[in-house]
Amino acid sequence: RLYLYKLPNSNDYCALKKLDRKKADRPQVKKYFITELSIMKELKHNNIIRLIDFQKTTNHYNIIMEYCNGGSLLKCLKKYMSEFKKPFSEEYVQHLMRQIVNGLIYIHDHDIIHRDIKLDNILVKFSSEEDKNKLNMMNAQIKICDFGISIRGATAFTAIGTPAYMDPFILKKLKERNDLANSQGYNKSADIWSLGAVCYEMLIGKRVFNGRSIKDLYQKLWDLTIIGGIIKRYSYLMVPYILAENPSIKANTAITLSRKMMDGHKWEAFKIELSFIGWSLLGMLTNR
Repeated sequence: RLYLYKLPNSNDYCALKKLDRKKADRPQVKKYFITELSIMKELKHNNIIRLIDFQKTTNHYNIIMEYCNGGSLLKCLKKYMSEFKKPFSEEYVQHLMRQIVNGLIYIHDHDIIHRDIKLDNILVKFSSEEDKNKLNMMNAQIKICDFGISIRGATAFTAIGTPAYMDPFILKKLKERNDLANSQGYNKSADIWSLGAVCYEMLIGKRVFNGRSIKDLYQKLWDLTIIGGIIKRYSYLMVPYILAENPSIKANTAITLSRKMMDGHKWEAFKIELSFIGWSLLGMLTNR
């Protein structure tokens, strides 16, 4: 849980992350907790959340960090879109991306792969309450946070992170339930893909991929490939005929019916279409 915490003998406020010791000491949780703490102790940069103190009590571990009055960048984007009916301007995105990139370069220079760069893990610190209320992003400082699943080293071999922001290579391995142990792994470039996804979301107001599962997201990536696009085209092959015979039918229903009708028949359709290539070429030559 996260709390607003006032430092003793000071007017400054901090963020207090309180962890239950029983849960945090479990082996599968503790490794992420220790990683986050050690990385935060090491990194000191204007665009990375600052660790102020770490305390142990009988029942809790307390991580005290600097307070960011704007909350997450995702929260700011949603509020902005709610109030102004549009995503961030290019000027805002340039200003924010410049800071995110500076922070990420610093992280990579310390031989660390973040592995979960997303709007939720980027905090916003406004210079004043007025800027916060007006959502003036030009007067906002960006802080990258949440290093729980980050890893030290040039290469990682475990598929982990948030699917919607994940490098397609890692997404593929997750779908295949492969832990990358038998591959060459992946490097800091995985964070660069996530960076692009963050930039896209701020400009467009939507995630690059919105699938509800790994399978959904991987299917969307597959559809964007040349082969995947061709196969998808054959899934929709019957749509015009269905609509011609049933003008009152909804488009979504026509697509669903076409998929069912073409299931197992895409290869046949491809071969039939292939057989007409010769006639098409001959027609082009004779029409000259």
